[in-house]
Amino acid sequence: MSIQWKLLVVILVVALPPLLMIAWLDRAALSDLGDELRLVRREALVMEAGQRLQGLAQLHAADLMASADEVPPPGPLPGLDLSRHQPPEAWAGALEAQVVAAGAIGAGEVQSGAAALLAATALSRPAGFVIGRRGGDGAASRVVAFARLGARLGDSPRALALTLPVAALEPALLAAEARAAGAIERHLAVSGTALALFLTIAVAFSVIFARTITRPLASLNRAVRDMAEGHLDAKVILRTGDEIEALADSVNQMLPKLRDRLKMRDALSLAMEVQQHLLPAAPPVIGGFDIAGQSVYCDETGGDYYDFIDLSELAPERIGVAVGDVTGHGVAAALLMTTARALLRSRARLADHGPALLQALGRTVGEINRHLAEDTQGGRFMTLFYAIVDGGDATIRWVSAGHLPALIYDPETDYVHRLEGEDIPLGIDPDWTFRAQERGGWMKGQIIAIGTDGIYETKNPEGEMFGQQRFVRVLRRHADRPAAEICAAVVRALARFRGGRAQEDDVTLVIVRKLA
Repeated sequence: MSIQWKLLVVILVVALPPLLMIAWLDRAALSDLGDELRLVRREALVMEAGQRLQGLAQLHAADLMASADEVPPPGPLPGLDLSRHQPPEAWAGALEAQVVAAGAIGAGEVQSGAAALLAATALSRPAGFVIGRRGGDGAASRVVAFARLGARLGDSPRALALTLPVAALEPALLAAEARAAGAIERHLAVSGTALALFLTIAVAFSVIFARTITRPLASLNRAVRDMAEGHLDAKVILRTGDEIEALADSVNQMLPKLRDRLKMRDALSLAMEVQQHLLPAAPPVIGGFDIAGQSVYCDETGGDYYDFIDLSELAPERIGVAVGDVTGHGVAAALLMTTARALLRSRARLADHGPALLQALGRTVGEINRHLAEDTQGGRFMTLFYAIVDGGDATIRWVSAGHLPALIYDPETDYVHRLEGEDIPLGIDPDWTFRAQERGGWMKGQIIAIGTDGIYETKNPEGEMFGQQRFVRVLRRHADRPAAEICAAVVRALARFRGGRAQEDDVTLVIVRKLA
């Protein structure tokens, strides 16, 4: 059962019974209260009738008393014979139907006691009057109802009289009020007790239900903490039949993938550490050159690489500069780059540095290509720009294996020359013959800039590429600065141009300035 259904069951079990019970209690209590209120209303009407009759008696007490003496007594008044007629208590309950008739005979219609009696006996319904006085204040002492009889006594109709002391109405009204108040108190007591009972049950049930959710969550939390501490062999076994069990199953399915990713992360960390150590810690110090290089990777490990090979032992003021770009990123790219670096370093110093230097340079790159093609067996390749810079004869000799052209920038003339090549990348065709090229006349202050396509292809948030023109503008603005500062300026310009967009490719740049 899902958690949503469990919550629905809790709501039904916890909330519905108290509501039904309270509704039932309210209905029962209100029914009792209605009975009591109806009784209070009836007896209040009786009290009102008594008050009206008291006022009538105070106005015409003397006439009523005289009129009573004028009625020929038929013997004992039938209304006083309680064995033959309903008692005053029962009469008080029936007086509500007589109030209208009693109030219909107002003080203005009563001219004498005899007229009052005749009016009473002429009514089709009983009429109530007050007769008698209590003490000398003229207050009524009894309520009398006359009911017309079919028999006559002489010329006067015979009347049936029922009496009730006025004072008996007030206790009855107070008793009815007390009964109504008692009914309300009983209702409140029962409702409060029932509500407290059901709230207790609801709280207990909620605690039990909460434990059915928190217990598996606690188990899941412990398992996740163990995973965070490196215990990736643990499993979460939960059988709750809801989303928590589904979450536990997802965690169990995640563990093997997490282990693989951690292994990959460790491998990447190792590869990155190796790769960082393979990059030059500092450029070689060779008279007449100012050299600097920098790589910025978009992943933990990148496919770009650069290297400086000191060839001053073979010829003064001679240095080898290599910049490569392996397809893809990650461990495989880093391994291919490492292999290419090792091959180039092992063969660069063995090449013929005599008059046949150009041919030797082409053969060196060809041997590296053949080894990479045999090792990679297709699918991966790398571009490479390898140049031998000679300050002694002011000549640059290079091989471009599918790489971007290097640039020579002359601050004096603001001229940019491209060092291009037509060879294919390394690792594609093991039998490819690479041809070296050369350019003389390298003058003081001129800058050689060798980079990877990550520079030109850096995009801003609108998708526009950085391009060669912006790159040359950066070189122009910082041409009089040291080589390391020029590299840093290019990296900053790329970051500003990229804005909030993530770096999508590795960026590598080598700057060589001729000092003399």
